[in-house]
Amino acid sequence: MLSGSKTMLPPFNDFQFSTDEGQINCVSSFKYLGILLDEKWKWKKHVNSLLQKLGHHLSVFNQIYHMLDQKSLTSYFNGLVLPHLDYADIVWGDQPGCTTQMKQLQSFQNRFSK
Repeated sequence: MLSGSKTMLPPFNDFQFSTDEGQINCVSSFKYLGILLDEKWKWKKHVNSLLQKLGHHLSVFNQIYHMLDQKSLTSYFNGLVLPHLDYADIVWGDQPGCTTQMKQLQSFQNRFSK
């Protein structure tokens, strides 16, 4: 992965890397250790991916919540939802310019807690 400022990267626009097995393609985003990184180090794709993943947990939760007691509901949230929200949030959770994404995550968490 090449990263740098806007002034330092233009010489590498035509940079190509190849191995014995072929050329390695340029991508606009990739997943590394569960975090979706894009070429501009923005977190919008990661948060959208996270919301999509957690949306599935919310739909399952909406189907089974009436069958569970309070302790089981808390365990479901703490075991299947909270780890996704907490994973690497120290890196992406408090970045300037992420207020929209943070509001989306807070909204999701509020809907889940209802």
